[in-house]
Amino acid sequence: MVQYLSSTGKMPEMIVVGIANTNRVRDLTPTHSIRWSDGEEDTAALGFSGGGEKFISFIEHELIPYVDAVYKTAPYRMFVGHSLGGLTVLNSLLNHTSLFTSYVAIDPSVWWDNQALMKKAAQLLPNKDLGNKSLYYASANTMSKSIDTFLVMQDTTRGNIHVRNNLQFRQLLLERKSSSLLWRWKFYPEDNHSSIPLIATYDALRYLFKGYELDKDMNDTSITVDYIKTHYLTVSRLLHYKVLPSQATVNFLGYNFLSGKNYSKAYRFFR
Repeated sequence: MVQYLSSTGKMPEMIVVGIANTNRVRDLTPTHSIRWSDGEEDTAALGFSGGGEKFISFIEHELIPYVDAVYKTAPYRMFVGHSLGGLTVLNSLLNHTSLFTSYVAIDPSVWWDNQALMKKAAQLLPNKDLGNKSLYYASANTMSKSIDTFLVMQDTTRGNIHVRNNLQFRQLLLERKSSSLLWRWKFYPEDNHSSIPLIATYDALRYLFKGYELDKDMNDTSITVDYIKTHYLTVSRLLHYKVLPSQATVNFLGYNFLSGKNYSKAYRFFR
């Protein structure tokens, strides 16, 4: 998706870093949740949960420095996660805000540990400076067939907890809105927990990089040097670092005006 959308001018090129888990429950849960079975703690079923802070520490102190050292990186970083991975994304947004520029939480498991992270979000969001961070929050349709998003809020069954908690988190964002957080919440009525990652990731990329693409065709004769400069100032604000037009873009515009015998505009672009 990144390769395709960047090649069509919809977003910048990005380095995609995929992190495989050796123990998903351990690494992607910020708190240890105890489940009891016949009076005994069921540690096997929990997978020794609660290692989320160590996992984020690994990302911050080992993975990011390694990627920055080996590859030609830019300051913009995005964190994408699904299910328990989405829970990790939200934990990072709330407690490790400076690590990433934008966050994509896909059907996150905010029910975890009796909604511990959601309760913390209710406390932190009103006064937290999120420094122009961006969040895309996607919710799948995992409800019973007989109810809708209105009725699910009155429902108390565990089978509908995923959608209910996602709707409750949306309400938190609405009621305790940080002035600096840019966010979008979207419900996918035709997608379940397993099918949502593909479409939600695509929608997130389109939302987070809205405004990146030139809003004029490259062959538009009304394009000026000032228009290009203004557009890339906007892109720089979007990405939070200085972005310049590519040599290929400026070169194309220069030769395009030259072939149309608009020599003054061609000269300005070449210059």
